[in-house]
Amino acid sequence: MEIPLDRELDLLGIGTSTLDHLYLVDHFPQGDCVQIPLEYAEMGGGPTATALCAAAALGGRTAMIDRIGNRPPPELILAGYQKHGVDVSRIAIEPSSTTGHASVLVRLSDGSRSITYLPGTAAEFKRQDLDLEIVAQSRILHMNGRHPELASEAIEIAKKSGTPVSFDGGANRFRLDSRPLFEAADILIVSQHFGQAATGQTETNAILAALASTGASIVGLTAGEQGSFFLLPESGDAFAQQAVTAEKIVDTTGCGDIFHGSFLYHLSQGCSPRSCAKKAAKLAALNCQGLGGRYAIESSPHDSSDS
Repeated sequence: MEIPLDRELDLLGIGTSTLDHLYLVDHFPQGDCVQIPLEYAEMGGGPTATALCAAAALGGRTAMIDRIGNRPPPELILAGYQKHGVDVSRIAIEPSSTTGHASVLVRLSDGSRSITYLPGTAAEFKRQDLDLEIVAQSRILHMNGRHPELASEAIEIAKKSGTPVSFDGGANRFRLDSRPLFEAADILIVSQHFGQAATGQTETNAILAALASTGASIVGLTAGEQGSFFLLPESGDAFAQQAVTAEKIVDTTGCGDIFHGSFLYHLSQGCSPRSCAKKAAKLAALNCQGLGGRYAIESSPHDSSDS
């Protein structure tokens, strides 16, 4: 697989935009009570959305495709992208509908989370809803299953124009209707839970081999504190990336999404998969040291070097 370098964008995303309200608490509430959090954060979320923000924060040229509602205020969602330089011109606002939003309680002692999520009601894009010419001007197309009909059209354009397709399969997000999308991916990096659900396998090497049978050029499995595991079917190379030890663990929200964003950005710049995985692990470790899925790029300086 070759990354086309003569393109307008480094990373184009098709996915879900959300708004997260995060509360750091010393314990989860039980019964009727009023609880004052130790810390509060509000920021955009969504797997593809956060990956694009991470890539943009690292210096990438990125654009997002999504449809959101007018509640919560769309300005909050768009501002979360724009502060990092993500192009939002292809994010449509649908009147009288909602954007998905979550309230996340994060327990101080161990980073455990209690999440209340209300899905959005904005309709998914159809093939005819959007001009996808930009796909052919992108180094990598990244998606996670949102807007499947439009995503399928984008994949067709990507295959014709030589744009590699990336798919993020997150934990608890496997759906049978997403199979045609991830089976078309050139870069297939999924969570351990997704990999097990998609393949029926439980052992890491067996999961990677089964995923590689789709024809992907880069296959990866993320496993939290166990690190990540990769297989490059074209060369037969396989390697493990050890998880980088964090100084402290506050919240693991969005760490996999940040990993994806860093990995894909560096891949779009010509770095090897091994180097990409190492840089991505560093940024993911930084992300879990604060509150929120975009902590590493919003609240703390980051370093993408190999040191």
